[in-house]
Amino acid sequence: MTKKILTIALFNSCKLSAAAMGEAEDIPVGAHEPIEVPEKYALDLLENKFAYRLGDDEAGGSKPTKKQIAAAEKAVAAAKAALEKADETGKTAAETNLAEAEAELATLKG
Repeated sequence: MTKKILTIALFNSCKLSAAAMGEAEDIPVGAHEPIEVPEKYALDLLENKFAYRLGDDEAGGSKPTKKQIAAAEKAVAAAKAALEKADETGKTAAETNLAEAEAELATLKG
């Protein structure tokens, strides 16, 4: 039985679960980097807004939806609010999160 594979890209860099990917070790993946993932895991990542689906014939991804752009704008606003509230120890992480959110938004808007 062949597993169905979907091509997705993650909004942020992370490691994909070795167990879910059928690999020995977790797989590091960069933001917006196309990767083929087993359908069940891909659908879970898509549903939880960690990723977006790429077209079957597209290497660079499909056109983002208004919903994806709105979610990215909301993430930028949340990151800005978190930065304003961050103390000195959390400021660097908050700045990094804001930069990543702004980069994601810029990528989606083209």
